[in-house]
Amino acid sequence: MHGSLRIYRTESFDPGYVDRFRMMEIDHQVFHFLISDGIMVDFRTAFMPETLESMRIQRILTSYQLQRILMESDDYPYFIAVMSHSISDWKTSILQSIMDVLRIKTYYRGCRIDMNIIGERDIHELYMGNTKVPGRRTYKEGASRWGELY
Repeated sequence: MHGSLRIYRTESFDPGYVDRFRMMEIDHQVFHFLISDGIMVDFRTAFMPETLESMRIQRILTSYQLQRILMESDDYPYFIAVMSHSISDWKTSILQSIMDVLRIKTYYRGCRIDMNIIGERDIHELYMGNTKVPGRRTYKEGASRWGELY
């Protein structure tokens, strides 16, 4: 079974996205929460207790570390929160390699991955596709829902 890969950009980090991600992944006991430098979170107050119990937190310091984590770890779901200015510092070849690893993990290994890019729009969106969070549509346009990239 194929997983899903969602990449979206927001202006600031919202812990509610992580809580909703965990609630959608009730089949799994745990999920990985990868967080880059520049994101400040008080975990005790920002997340529900159920989310904290199932969360495996790891700080992303470099693009190589993110690539290695994704390639060498298990297939539990991933929520990745990364600052846009961090991604803009990564080499293009590494960014493309990370995107390939994300696609492989979701398509062939059935792993669900949500990647929240936080901050201003940057050059990285050329490689990651449309990262705009879809807004709510009116009844005439159809029901509102999150779009799947892959």
